[in-house]
Amino acid sequence: DPYIQAPLNLSGVLWIGTANEVADIPDVLRDRFRVLEFEEPSGDDLEPLAQTLMAEIVGERGMRPEWALPLSGEELDALSEVWHGGSVRALRRFLEGVMNARESRTLDKTN
Repeated sequence: DPYIQAPLNLSGVLWIGTANEVADIPDVLRDRFRVLEFEEPSGDDLEPLAQTLMAEIVGERGMRPEWALPLSGEELDALSEVWHGGSVRALRRFLEGVMNARESRTLDKTN
């Protein structure tokens, strides 16, 4: 290895790469990978994805798990109007909005 200036055996190293578009990876690099393609999430995946992401958000905020589950039918209906599949990051942003609305309603009830 030129950096550490010593011989190095990297035969046991596993390299993992991710890309949104395989076509953007140069052929000489792509030939060295086994390409696994995954379908984008669809609207049918909304409920299980939303439940998992909501639990993560609650954990990150240090809240009790009861805040995460379950999402109400009204919340799921609203989410299905704005998220039809695709970006999980976008779904997470919508769920953060749901959480903010829940917190706001709780604050309104206590004041």
